[in-house]
Amino acid sequence: YAEQLVHVVSSLTQPSDNLLHYCYAHCYLKIFGFQAGLTSLDCRGSYCLPVPIIPSFSTALYGKLLKL
Repeated sequence: YAEQLVHVVSSLTQPSDNLLHYCYAHCYLKIFGFQAGLTSLDCRGSYCLPVPIIPSFSTALYGKLLKL
């Protein structure tokens, strides 16, 4: 179905944005509030304050690839 749709849409002179949307493979990667740190135990068995290794951050990546 996808290949047939791509061929039909590519033959149109003015395809709509909605039809063009389905002619692409879409990939998303979203990371929100990621952080990493280390904690350790002292000689009394108490946890020490965490040492941040990677501070908190958020990111989003988006890509699309034409299916032709």
